[in-house]
Formats: sequence, C-alpha cells, structure tokens
Amino acid sequence: FRIAGELKVLAAPRDVAGNFAADGKIQDGHLSAQISLRDFALPLAGQRLTAPVLSAQLADDVVLLKSQRLSLGRNSFIANMTITRRAQGPLIGGSLAFGEVVLEESAAAGSAPTGEQSATSADVALRVSAAKLHYGKWQLSDITAQIKLAEDGLNVENGSLIVARGRLNFHYLSRGASKQLRFTAAGLKADEVSRMLALKGTVYGLIHAQGVFEWSGQGSDAFVKTATGNVSGSLGRGKIREGFFQKGILTGPLNRLEDKFQDIEFASAEFSAVAKNGLI
Repeated sequence: FRIAGELKVLAAPRDVAGNFAADGKIQDGHLSAQISLRDFALPLAGQRLTAPVLSAQLADDVVLLKSQRLSLGRNSFIANMTITRRAQGPLIGGSLAFGEVVLEESAAAGSAPTGEQSATSADVALRVSAAKLHYGKWQLSDITAQIKLAEDGLNVENGSLIVARGRLNFHYLSRGASKQLRFTAAGLKADEVSRMLALKGTVYGLIHAQGVFEWSGQGSDAFVKTATGNVSGSLGRGKIREGFFQKGILTGPLNRLEDKFQDIEFASAEFSAVAKNGLI
C-alpha cells in the first residue's frame, strides 16, 4: 500500500504541520512501512520543532528514527529514537545529540517545565548531549545527561559538563513542585566563575565543591525563597584581586587597610554554607 497526505488528517496534534507519505505492507498479520515527512513543524516548549525532511521505519507498534536531523528553535540535533506505542502511553528511548546550542535567558525562563508539565503518560528515557551551550555569560561544553520523564516527574541522571575549565557532575530530580539538585565540582577556575557571576572582585585559584539543595516551586525566585541544603568546598592556592571592599568604606586610621584588601594572596581556603527555607 501507499498513502500520502497532510499530517493534520491523522490523529496528531492540531497544531502540527507538514506532509507525510508511507509505503508499506501487511504480511502474516504484521505491519511494516517506510514513512517520510516533509516540512514537519510542531510547537514544543515555547519553540518550534522542525525538520525539512524526516524518515522513519514502522514495524507494528514500533517507530524507529535513525540519524535524523531536527531543529528546536535555531538549535539543531541528531535523533536516534525508538518509539513504542502502548495502551498506557508511548515508550520513548534513544539519544539526542546537539552541536552548539544558544539558549536565550528569556526563552529558558519561559519554557522551564512546571511540576504539572513534567507529568506525562509517556515514559521517556533519552541520552542528551551537546558539544557547547551558551547561556548569557555562561559558556558550557561537553554536556551529557540521561533524562527520564514519566508520570511521576522528571529525573536527570549522570549529568556532566565542563564549565570554567573544570568538571561539574549533577543529578536533578523533580516531583511535582518539589525539586532536588546534587552536584560535585572539580577544578573550576575561580576567575572565570567570578566573571560569570559578575562579582565585584576577581578570585583566582581552583575550586572543588559539593552540595545538595531541595526547594519547591518554579524559577530562580522560588529557589532563593525556599531552598534548603548545603554547599562546601575548597579553593587552592590563589588570590583576590580588586577585592570586595568599596573605596571609602573604611575611615580614619583604618583607611590605610583598604589598599591591603585590594589584592590578597592565600595558600588555600575552605568554604561552606547552609540554607534553610531560603535563609543562608
């Protein structure tokens, strides 16, 4: 058989666009087909998922995508996926490999998943990677993570990336409004972190740290107001240049100390912080 038409005529989301063609056969009660899509477009996470040409293989209830190029907004990726149709919802597995990703701060805030959005009838297990990611002042690279999305929420396992020339490993868990983040950092260059955080002074040295935080709600404001957890670490030999003291803050005889605090060298340093319900 051969069928062709617009995707809108199928049992697909109403806002999907594109044309499809399928060539296949039914033999001994089993269905197999080669499916092709053209000018595919679907709104997703506040952006558009698109593909000029998309090919897939169908075998009964299983759809296989192999080395297919798609774009989410202006960021393209290669998809290798298996989608299995089930009565309780689709089972989706495979990998998504991005090249260089540019993430707009406003878009990221607008598309952040809520607890309700995280819940789904689909079971998703995808290995996601990106060669580079640009997000405001943050420059990340060599990003990998195993993402699991199910009815009870979102789980990001074995997350790893390079930031400030060091390695950051993380695990993120979202269940409804409740969130948890665990992380370890090794060999981050403090001066690059200072620049990314727009600190008044510049700190030099290598940062090693670990931490865990739990909070509820969505967005950075919810984290600041409800976070409970701790972070601790160490800073190797380094210095603080153009320190955090504002000129003129010290008066009288103490005024001479201002220059001494502008450049401070140290052999090592340790730090720790505890947060409870947003209070540090």
